[in-house]
Amino acid sequence: PILTSPATPHTAPANRVGGARAGSHPPAMSGGGEIQALVNYYARAGYARHIQTVCGEVLRKRSGDPTLQFWRTFGMIMEGSYSEAIMQLESLFGSRDIELACLAACVHAHKLAKVVDEESVDSLEARLMSEESGASEFALVQCATFYFLAGGAEAWKAK
Repeated sequence: PILTSPATPHTAPANRVGGARAGSHPPAMSGGGEIQALVNYYARAGYARHIQTVCGEVLRKRSGDPTLQFWRTFGMIMEGSYSEAIMQLESLFGSRDIELACLAACVHAHKLAKVVDEESVDSLEARLMSEESGASEFALVQCATFYFLAGGAEAWKAK
């Protein structure tokens, strides 16, 4: 799956992002697929801060990309910043290509919070079910990727 939304043309960032060891950086990102691959790798390895850093650096070049904003917010959820993540996700609800994943992530963040707002969870889950049938292929892939990275089958069943 690619990271940039189909309606948003992407340009390669001028600087390099990420890095496995000091002084060593992967080549400059040539497209959203490479960024998504980094996000996937860092999420599976548990490197929430790396996800936020990579997405933040690319957002400096492509400000306003809702898909990058979503994955940066996913890193916040991984770190336990649930309230902040929920606010960020709610600001992305109008983005057609990422809204489904935002709804799923919002439900997930609510359920992980110390105090669960059951009314919000019920409302978001109902909205998630209704939005799913009309979602684009890109939106479905982003949502499925979120569920996979958030905990696999357990996160999907929690839907």
